[in-house]
Amino acid sequence: MRQEPPNTGANEGSSEEKEVDGQEESNASGVDVEPEPETILGVTIYDGNLLFLIKFQGKDEAELVCSKEANLKWPQKVIKFYEERLLFH
Repeated sequence: MRQEPPNTGANEGSSEEKEVDGQEESNASGVDVEPEPETILGVTIYDGNLLFLIKFQGKDEAELVCSKEANLKWPQKVIKFYEERLLFH
């Protein structure tokens, strides 16, 4: 459940293709390439679903990603996000 920013054409001519009609990026060989998250900026609840605001490498805008997807794909990033915000009293 990702919300993709509009394609600005900033990387035209590179060996990677931008997302087209909901498809993942692919490299010159046609193999799907999953963008690597740079950092998790925040978290919110929308319609009862926990969403992470994630900044991906090579992208200017952050995207909302369902926590279930983030937990499966990038568990160490999610753990780091929570550890940095955990407070003990």
